[in-house]
Amino acid sequence: MTEQPDNLPAPVPEAPNPAPAPAPRRGVEIDRVSGPGVVWCRTRGDHHYEAVQYKLKLLVGAMHQATGNLEGLDKRSRRNAVAASKLAEVSADAHVDDAYVALLLQVADALNESAKAVRKMLRAAELVESDAEALKNRHRRLYGPLHFVRKGRRAKTPKPGFFGGG
Repeated sequence: MTEQPDNLPAPVPEAPNPAPAPAPRRGVEIDRVSGPGVVWCRTRGDHHYEAVQYKLKLLVGAMHQATGNLEGLDKRSRRNAVAASKLAEVSADAHVDDAYVALLLQVADALNESAKAVRKMLRAAELVESDAEALKNRHRRLYGPLHFVRKGRRAKTPKPGFFGGG
């Protein structure tokens, strides 16, 4: 090893091993992923009433946002398809080469197919949103009163199946 000149700082010693990461929390963990408003949750095995309600709320919100985004995409897709077919008509009237007119018509057809696919996705997102909202309400109706009773107790409630002997 060569000697360090006097004007250089001494080498930095290696840092000791970092402390282990804290244990993961139980319940729902929200992470922001790239993009505004994109939210997903990790379950971590928590299926308590409040955690399930929160997960369903997130799903409904995400599907509502997706529905809004798909509605805008649907409008733009249809508008672009109409504009491409009008451009093909104008080009044909202006005696543009038939090869270019044919390409413009192909683009218009592709945009129409794209708009149909977007409408199909939009209907699916609307269906998932309404089903998730119905599931959230049904879950609240079925398990809300039980959760209210369990939450009001001082003593711990036995795990499911304890009284069934099974």
